[in-house]
Amino acid sequence: MLIFLSCIVQFTSIFNIYITGTIIDNLIEKNRDILIYLIISIFFLELINIVFSNISQIANTVISTDIVFEINNRVLQHVKKLPFSYFENLDTIYLNNQINSDVNTIVDFLISTSINFIVQIIMLFSVSIIMIRINIFAFILSILTLPIYIILLYIFENKMYDNIKIFKTEQNKDYKSPKVPNFG
Repeated sequence: MLIFLSCIVQFTSIFNIYITGTIIDNLIEKNRDILIYLIISIFFLELINIVFSNISQIANTVISTDIVFEINNRVLQHVKKLPFSYFENLDTIYLNNQINSDVNTIVDFLISTSINFIVQIIMLFSVSIIMIRINIFAFILSILTLPIYIILLYIFENKMYDNIKIFKTEQNKDYKSPKVPNFG
């Protein structure tokens, strides 16, 4: 369902761009009847885009929240089975925050990234077809720039990952609790 909603949002965005280009062409030709039709089309496509985008966001939030709750519940059930002595030397606040952070990261990856990957593949083929129909030279030029993008991504990928890892570690340090004396 999320893939379908995301595809509708992406397709309406692509068609809006295509229709906007057609409007510019018709402004030059001063074809008033077609201009009014195209402007009304953009209005309704944008309305559809807004509605489906909001529905997609709500569905994404509901599904993500349900999955996060279910995984956290399973982890909690597992933690309940551990002996109490296991937690004596551990900072439980930090542990809890780390579990929540990891669960949210995993769910975000599984929901957002996997769905976006599928939608982006569909959009890649759709935009390629549209670009070929509009101007084959622009399509070939954009394909030739892809190796440069891939090389730059490869060069900077590890640096970005390291910076995110440092940021997450620093962020989690704030959740460490002061040690509570053991009165037992």
